[in-house]
Amino acid sequence: MKKIFAFALMFLCFLPSFVANRALAETTGLSYIVTANTANVYQSANLTSEVLYSVSHKDEVEIEKDSDFPKSYTGDGYTFYKIITTGKEGYILSDLVIRKNTSIQEIPNFNGRTNGKCSVYEKTETGYSKTSITLEKHQQIYLYEGYKSKKEYTAISFVYENEVVYGYIKTDYVDPNGINPIIITSICLVVAILGVAFTFVFIKGKKKKMS
Repeated sequence: MKKIFAFALMFLCFLPSFVANRALAETTGLSYIVTANTANVYQSANLTSEVLYSVSHKDEVEIEKDSDFPKSYTGDGYTFYKIITTGKEGYILSDLVIRKNTSIQEIPNFNGRTNGKCSVYEKTETGYSKTSITLEKHQQIYLYEGYKSKKEYTAISFVYENEVVYGYIKTDYVDPNGINPIIITSICLVVAILGVAFTFVFIKGKKKKMS
């Protein structure tokens, strides 16, 4: 009986700590990694607010979450995430961080390649900055935001030094699904020329019949 009483007493002593730890685990944020060389952390969700401090490439921060997704804030047309890391609270541009342990940790399902030697860029608060990484021609890439030929830069991931790396390259160097956009343009141009030629022949034949 004494043993049961002692066990119950110990359980009651450890219960508050257990509940607190469980609550803490449930309220922690999502782990994100900084992808830019440097990124400012602001006091509020807008670029005109006070800059509290800066974080560097590959720094890890905890982001406020809404269910299993990051909670986003909009200001001045930009989207921000709230950093809830103890002692480092603030707001950071969502484009400058990426979720740790994201689904693209293994070799991605490549859906494109480069059509020439090109530099890799990273997105900054003011535009795009060239990194020290250079991709060779026919480097396999994954277009995780899709492909739009009119965009100047395209978001990609690729394998570099046995790691999956994220970045941007100029869209002119992207061949989606292994198809060179120049070939597509050439085909469209040929079709357009043939269309004009057939139209000219049709008009010429019609004039002959009328005469």
